[in-house]
Amino acid sequence: VSQSRYREGIGIFRNAKLYKYELLNLEEVYPEKTPQSHAKRRDYLVKNLQKIIKQNKINYIVYEGIYATQNIKVAILLAKVQACIESLCNLNNIEFEEFKATEWRSYLPLKYDVDKPKREDYKKAVKNYIDEIYPELKNEVIDVKEAVAMGVAWIEKQDRFMKGK
Repeated sequence: VSQSRYREGIGIFRNAKLYKYELLNLEEVYPEKTPQSHAKRRDYLVKNLQKIIKQNKINYIVYEGIYATQNIKVAILLAKVQACIESLCNLNNIEFEEFKATEWRSYLPLKYDVDKPKREDYKKAVKNYIDEIYPELKNEVIDVKEAVAMGVAWIEKQDRFMKGK
């Protein structure tokens, strides 16, 4: 699960292969930027993740950790989303793991056009990588591509662990 205030990308893997992907567009459902609409977005997220968990028999969730930001309001909103994901996992007896963007990107052979990449450069590199290995995702939004990339990276992390690297 990629982490955002407004859109959650989801990638589901079975036996280390991409099985399904989707986007939960929270802003489309509740576009207002009020505390109440943020709470409604989280409720919508929880209800839909619950449905995805049940329909797909999910047994492990990896979600994107909160990135460093200078905007404390954004950090608080993302922390609340993270808490919802963790609570949902606990209620469903699902193991979970936070996977920070800096960590999951390090497991992928991403190519950057600049020496010191910024947020946009990271997103472009993820987009290019996912478009290359999953051409069927070419028209998907970056949130979905990041969720799938995170899944690929988590599988690579597990492979390296099993090989003792």
